Amino acid sequence: PLTHPGRDRESGRIWRVVYKGPDGKAKLHQPYDFTKASAQELIAELAHPNLTRRRLAMDQLQDRVGKDAVSALKKAVAKPVNAFQHVHTLWMLERLGAGDDKLVTAAATHSDRLVRTHAMRILAERGLQVASASSSKAALKPALHKLALAALNDPDGLVQRCAAEALGNSPGFDAIRPLLALIQRVPKEDT
Repeated sequence: PLTHPGRDRESGRIWRVVYKGPDGKAKLHQPYDFTKASAQELIAELAHPNLTRRRLAMDQLQDRVGKDAVSALKKAVAKPVNAFQHVHTLWMLERLGAGDDKLVTAAATHSDRLVRTHAMRILAERGLQVASASSSKAALKPALHKLALAALNDPDGLVQRCAAEALGNSPGFDAIRPLLALIQRVPKEDT
């Protein structure tokens, strides 16, 4: 309550929750200095379970290492530690202008739904970039457009939604019927 004497009035925080082990001592993670990490260490961080750490590693790779990280990223995306690292290496290659259609194609048919979802999100971004650069040019290459069409039949609803977004950013008459069919298949309770 507002009148509680333990209420923090300086930092706006009400309580700080910290795990204490059986010995009664707080179990805190050691701070990690991303500014001193090598490209390999940053790429390894892309597999970390904490999203904030992965995003900080991505920012350091882009801002500090830049295009020098491309070859190491391509090696990492070929044999990722987990789905997190796979997704983040794909995005890093896109950010650095080294995105590869073959990698996105492989990601679009990957067994992990997270990887497939982000493959469609990458296609959506590509569609936006091309559409904003030239309104007369097709937003996605025909093979990538077909990938997005195929993903409308993915067993995962989020992959389907991201595929629909990619197709929306890469308009074509061939997408109208599959999108209308998808609307009919989506359960009414699915927001």
